[in-house]
Amino acid sequence: MSLCVTRSLFVELLQDYPPRFPAKCPRWLDRRLIRLSLILAFGLYGLHTGFFGLGPVASRLTYQLVNQLSSPFHDTSERESVPLVLVDDEDLDRHGWLWPIAYGNHARILGEILNYGPRAVFVDFFFIDRRGDPSLKDLVAVLRRYAAEKVPVYVPVLKWKKQREELRNLTIGVSTRLDPSPLGELAYDLRDGHLLSPAFSLYRDACLAGDCGANADAFLALDDGFREPMQIEWGLVPSQKNEFLKGCTYSAAKQSQWDVLKAAVGKLIMFGERPDETCPYMPLISTTNLLRDGFSADMRDAFAVELEDRIAGRDVIYSQALFGVSAFVDPPVNPPVSSGYRHAMALENLRLHGSDYLRTRLDLTVPYLPESFRSLTIDTGFVQHVVFVLLATIHAFASFAEGRFLGRKDRPLRRRFVIFCTANAFYLTVFILIAIAQVFWLRLTPANLFGLYGLIAAARGLTGSYYLKRLEDFLFRATALSVVRPAGRQLSGETL
Repeated sequence: MSLCVTRSLFVELLQDYPPRFPAKCPRWLDRRLIRLSLILAFGLYGLHTGFFGLGPVASRLTYQLVNQLSSPFHDTSERESVPLVLVDDEDLDRHGWLWPIAYGNHARILGEILNYGPRAVFVDFFFIDRRGDPSLKDLVAVLRRYAAEKVPVYVPVLKWKKQREELRNLTIGVSTRLDPSPLGELAYDLRDGHLLSPAFSLYRDACLAGDCGANADAFLALDDGFREPMQIEWGLVPSQKNEFLKGCTYSAAKQSQWDVLKAAVGKLIMFGERPDETCPYMPLISTTNLLRDGFSADMRDAFAVELEDRIAGRDVIYSQALFGVSAFVDPPVNPPVSSGYRHAMALENLRLHGSDYLRTRLDLTVPYLPESFRSLTIDTGFVQHVVFVLLATIHAFASFAEGRFLGRKDRPLRRRFVIFCTANAFYLTVFILIAIAQVFWLRLTPANLFGLYGLIAAARGLTGSYYLKRLEDFLFRATALSVVRPAGRQLSGETL
């Protein structure tokens, strides 16, 4: 019986939505336009103040949600193409090394990588200090071997401090600048002035050599198609080559999409933990396994086969994960990881999508328009404004029907429940469709969905406030024209 009553209330609400046009009230539209103007003024002020200061938090929640929902279905065809060699605290303890790592130890690691035939190597270490390390000559010798075998080596450089002169002519400088703002790690800059990022440098050279990954035509747009920052799409299911690691949440053989979707929906409605995967997405090579110190002869031979399978002909990222030293980022599907992991995921995205990567701004050409109007630039901010104006217009007109529906005396709590379910289901549907259109069709970073939802919810609450109604009545009377009002009938916008 209760379900039947609730269903009948939904039907009654839908019947109330068509606008009523009183025959003797020519100003039925004015009240709606006044309400729309007030909502737009409030909402646009909120948009231009960064959702009243809550924009960074809402943007991060949106970024996490979209990646959690899409990560189980992330294309894994380029996952094995970016092996990651890491030095962590356990490696330092095992080998008795101190920080900073001696140049001779870097030479050992890079020399071992070169033995397996990489295409290129990015070394995520700054070689800028002038410490007196006699083993520097060993690193120089190894880098000369790289140059002789025509394997490029990329190292990060700083604009305000020069790299060591002994290494400058043997390496290629790249920029690893990370925006210090709260949302800096959400965007991956492919260019920093005349310097390129590690991921784009590796991808560009591979593409010029004929290996553009899954997008074979990407070389046609290497100059103009990669100017905008990238928003990384994170994969979740770790490589099958990482099955030796312990504690992995998801299996490489079975992607467990349903488990991730349940966790992501739980995060959306504010309960449960986010679906973290503790194992790396791409093939991981620890320094201990690379150097194989103390391994038996059989183990060394077995590991050599595995290492060649991971490294030969691929772009290798050699990085560190040292607490108190390394720069860590917080991806949406993993616990905090080192910056090398971020560069590896950016390179995987480029190999997977080419110039069609997820970006913050998109230049479109609209046919059938005059030539001066064909070029159109769309960014995430523009989408947010359009979406809010659309939802504000719908709410401004529909709120009168909601007012009539709630104004009836029978079952007031259940009526509010019906309004709550109807409105939130509508907004959720709109936001899902917008996110799908942006990410999968336009390849544009998703709008701040949490911020938009909070803004429209605040606008809905403002609509029902006493002071806004007083302001509406004042503006309604102030803008009144000379119209003939029927005697004995009150002109009230709430009945229109």
